[in-house]
Amino acid sequence: EATLHEPLPVDRNSLGLPLTVDAMRESIRGNRNGLPFAEANSALAGVTIPGVTQQGTLTVHCSWTRYGLGGSTQLDGVDLPANVGSDIPGLGKLVLNEQHREVITVWGADGPHDAEVLYIFGAHLTLTADAASEYHTTDIILGFTSCDPQLPGNLGGTLQITNPAS
Repeated sequence: EATLHEPLPVDRNSLGLPLTVDAMRESIRGNRNGLPFAEANSALAGVTIPGVTQQGTLTVHCSWTRYGLGGSTQLDGVDLPANVGSDIPGLGKLVLNEQHREVITVWGADGPHDAEVLYIFGAHLTLTADAASEYHTTDIILGFTSCDPQLPGNLGGTLQITNPAS
C-alpha cells in the first residue's frame, strides 16, 4: 500500500518563522502482512535555514524491514552524519539528521518479538527563550520521517511546530 502526497506549495510568509519551505512532497509505503515493511520519504524544496542553506533542498528517508532499519538526511544533495548540532546566533540550537531509536513489540504469526523503530528529523531547531517569545513556539522541525509498520499513514511530516510558547 502506498500513500503519496503531491508537492504542496507553502505560504512561507503566513507563518513568519525563521526557517522557510517553498514546497514539500511526502511518500509513505508500508505493509503489515506477509513480510512487513515501512518506508517514508520527506522532500522539501526552497528550504532556507539562516547560516546553513538558502533556497536549498532537504530530503529525509527511512526504511524498516524485518531485517533491520536505516535512514538518512541530505541537505542540498549531500549526505549528513547523524545528530550534527550547531548554534544559530539569535535563534537557537540546530540539529541536522536528528535520529531517535526505540524498541517496540511487534506481533507476528510466531508471537511477539522486539523490533527497533527509527524517527528522523531532517532539521530540528530548538529556539532560545528570546526567539521562542518572538515566534511563539519552542521547536521547529522540518522533514520528519518515522519507520514504524504499526503506524502506517502517520510516518512523515514536513513542518512541525511543537510546544507553543506563551
